[in-house]
Amino acid sequence: MKKTAIFFTCALMLTAFFTSSACSKSAKKTKNKKNTAPTETRVTLTESEYPEEVMLPGYSHAYRWNKLEGEHLQFKEMWGYVLESRINDYNPETPLTDIGLFAAEIDCYGNMVNAPKRSLVKDFKGRVHLVAICESRSLTHFILSPEYKVRDKLVKDLIDAAKDFDGLQIDFELVPPKDGEFFMAFLHRLKKHLDGKELTVCLPARVKNIDNDVYSYKRIASVADRIMIMAYDEHWSTSAPGAIASIPWCERIMEYAKSVVPAERIIMGLPFYGRTWSKPDMHKAWAFNG
Repeated sequence: MKKTAIFFTCALMLTAFFTSSACSKSAKKTKNKKNTAPTETRVTLTESEYPEEVMLPGYSHAYRWNKLEGEHLQFKEMWGYVLESRINDYNPETPLTDIGLFAAEIDCYGNMVNAPKRSLVKDFKGRVHLVAICESRSLTHFILSPEYKVRDKLVKDLIDAAKDFDGLQIDFELVPPKDGEFFMAFLHRLKKHLDGKELTVCLPARVKNIDNDVYSYKRIASVADRIMIMAYDEHWSTSAPGAIASIPWCERIMEYAKSVVPAERIIMGLPFYGRTWSKPDMHKAWAFNG
């Protein structure tokens, strides 16, 4: 893999962000015992001791490892997300340059609500970005369309909420196809009033240009300072079973993105979760701390 200026972020939450344990040849697992605090078992191996599998005391299964190959890369930036609802999982020692604090929401009247405070991660020395989400297609239309006269107030509320942050990230994943121009106008207004703070926008994975795409990388990057590509869910809860983000698929995303947006303006999202497919319909995403 060639070195690029593309930066990386985790997909779900800060505590799902792997640290350097793979490179240091160490493994750990937490086991809860009744009426006791969680305990930890760690096995640290040198290069000469690197086996195909390791048995940890107290567990019936083995950790299986593939030996790391290729050139080690040093990333200029590493982003992670902290969920206010899971603030106890936040570990200030995780080696991040940026945190997305998740998340300001939009209520049914188009008002911003539940914006987290930066003080939740007061020990973090890097940049902190307020993340704003809207998880309904109809609500997204309501707040973006000038017909309903809530957009400009929402812009003001988001700008006010972001004053103590280094940036604002917009994570609107259900913009209706006909509302592309309204979405662009919304982003323009945010950028205009952010007073130099960084505006980032979360975008779905793309491997080619799509006609009339409301998430056009090139167009949105002309307004936003950075785009965060959600390079995961190649397969998802209602698809056929498969990889969350296979390496060839991610390479295609990266090459397409670099063909339309300068690499230094791209954040590449990485998944640190898996899925299990079963019958009947019991699809579930699994996330792990540590």
